[in-house]
Amino acid sequence: MKANILLLLFTLLISLNVVAQKKGKPDLKPYKDEMKRAKKGDVQAMMKIADVCKAEMMQHDEIKDYKKAVEWYIKVANQNSNTDLQTLAKFRLFQLYVSGGYGIGQDINLAKNYLEQVLSQTDLRMIYDDKPNLDLKNFFENYLKAQESGNDPKIIEAKIYVARCYFEYEISHTIALQWLAKVIVEGENPDASFLEEKWRTLFSVYRYSGEKEMTKNRLFDLLEKYVQKNSLLAKVERLAESGKTSLANYKYTAQAANQLVETINTSTLTPEMRLKIYYWLQKHEKGIPHYVTLRKVAIGAGNLDSLTTNFAKDAIEEFRTFHSKIQTFEGFMLACNEYPSLKGLVNTNIDLYKVHFEGNVQPLIALYKELQKPEIKELAGEILYTKYNKEFMNKVTQVIDAAETPRKLLDIQKEIDANAWLKAEYTLQQQKIAKRLESMGIDSTNKEFLYEMATIEETKFRTFEQGRYFLSSLEKKYNDMPNNRTKKKTNTPTPPTNIPNREEMKARLISLTRNKIITDVVGENPNREQIQRHRQTLLETWLQPEGMSKYFYYTSDSKFWFSGEIKRHNVLYFYEVVKVTGTDTYTLIIKSVVNNNSYLAYSSTLKANLDAKNEVITVSIYYARYKGYQWLRNEGDALRVIYEKNAPTITCQPIGAVSQFEDKNHGYSADFPFKKLNVREFSEKAAIKTAVQCFILQYNRALLNNYN
Repeated sequence: MKANILLLLFTLLISLNVVAQKKGKPDLKPYKDEMKRAKKGDVQAMMKIADVCKAEMMQHDEIKDYKKAVEWYIKVANQNSNTDLQTLAKFRLFQLYVSGGYGIGQDINLAKNYLEQVLSQTDLRMIYDDKPNLDLKNFFENYLKAQESGNDPKIIEAKIYVARCYFEYEISHTIALQWLAKVIVEGENPDASFLEEKWRTLFSVYRYSGEKEMTKNRLFDLLEKYVQKNSLLAKVERLAESGKTSLANYKYTAQAANQLVETINTSTLTPEMRLKIYYWLQKHEKGIPHYVTLRKVAIGAGNLDSLTTNFAKDAIEEFRTFHSKIQTFEGFMLACNEYPSLKGLVNTNIDLYKVHFEGNVQPLIALYKELQKPEIKELAGEILYTKYNKEFMNKVTQVIDAAETPRKLLDIQKEIDANAWLKAEYTLQQQKIAKRLESMGIDSTNKEFLYEMATIEETKFRTFEQGRYFLSSLEKKYNDMPNNRTKKKTNTPTPPTNIPNREEMKARLISLTRNKIITDVVGENPNREQIQRHRQTLLETWLQPEGMSKYFYYTSDSKFWFSGEIKRHNVLYFYEVVKVTGTDTYTLIIKSVVNNNSYLAYSSTLKANLDAKNEVITVSIYYARYKGYQWLRNEGDALRVIYEKNAPTITCQPIGAVSQFEDKNHGYSADFPFKKLNVREFSEKAAIKTAVQCFILQYNRALLNNYN
């Protein structure tokens, strides 16, 4: 059977009309030394003489003598001193006998025998990054298939494979072209036409210019010509060459990439060629397409051997690095911020994502919308994208658990009701939220009010204008809402937070809003200048009555501006303390009220010094004396009051002239002036108020002395 196959192969070779070329005469004069060594058995010298006789495939026929080359290659093949040279000599014998000519005839039996010997010792494959690899172990199988006629794709593929073997393994340029001609005769084939013209051009360049490769410009012109004729080999080579060259005037990169994408989508490709196309595509892509194609390179490489995929190791490693970073959605977001070409793909706060959004569900809903972007699914891939969705669902559960306020729970409940995808996943969570709200005293009757109240409390008003707009919207909302007043049972007490009536809800919410606006814009404890600056707005109609109340609070009972009164015998004393902005000093004004008439009794300053370590506040009220047109103050004369946090009374230390004004006859118990006004409060305000009380009662003559 084996003999019959060989006979058939021989017959097929004859059918190619391969004519033995005339033997030439190699010039061996320059190799006299090698010839001497070769005759003495030097294997390397033998190999050199054999190669000169064989000559390179595209060298002139006049110097080729295959008969003499065979003689020397056989001698090398029979040596035992250098196995690598033996294998190479056998490969050369395969090349010569499979083509014949120049003094020998074709001998398929010998060619096949020598190739089998070579393949038993080494793997003869040519690996490319821009065209199909060539494996010589398939040579005779394809050679046999190539003898058939017709347009069957497998027959055409076999013929092109054999042609490429003859050319790329440097067997015979002439026979390679003959095989391509047989393809072209069978019908139009862009790949065969491309190779035929490319090889003829290379032959011309080699023979007439001495160059082994054509210039980039000439190559690009040829590639572009056959790209237009839809040659896959030309398309891939052009894209690959454009990725290797720095030729400034090459303008076809984007176009070539687009055409290859079309080819991938419409052609039946081998896994090997698909990998090579994706590899060169990613070289020219940026952003999402680049990383999507990198994944395709990595997936494609997983189905091929390492030798075949070695050219793509840089792309595979790049993908592995990127893929390792996006295993979680948090990692995906970080990668989008790290890689410049991906910036802006996901618009969210990564820190919020890490802390479960502090129970606020709206940012998480916004993130879910980001997750639905097609480009995110494309970039992550199906497996990771499914993982992200599961991770997201877990995150919703974490956000629900982190929601600590009624407002946050109600927000989550609203979002679940409004989003079908959440409702389907979180039926049990809805029940959990309802129970938590119930434990907070929230039901269907007061839910709306408490939600609005929480909205107001969580809103930060930066200007009065912003607050006025918010208040106007709130009033309009409740004006447009139908009245749902229900008759209340007199014997059933209503919880203070349960306000189902529209007018009551509106009144309380508007009052809360006014107070919140004022507190946000003016502050809890503004100084005198701030109070005066906002005085006109505080007294405007739209802020009343809360504006007026706040103004009076700021000017009578705030941290830096407060007042009080105390009665001594039949005289009522009213005092006012105001902090001087930017200092630790307060102004002190004391007025006496007698028979409904008010008189200025005292004007001075005081200071409060906090010793946080020992939890002590020392208040110094400086003595001042009125001299005709002004109050003269002397810091050497003062009443020093020691206000300790855990003591129920104060300690008074008169300094200088103040000691002479002590008067214990004030109509109270002896220890009353030294008692704290508010035992539980430890603050400058509480210390100052207590100190002023002591000053008025115990050292009253300091006030009277001003009129003596």
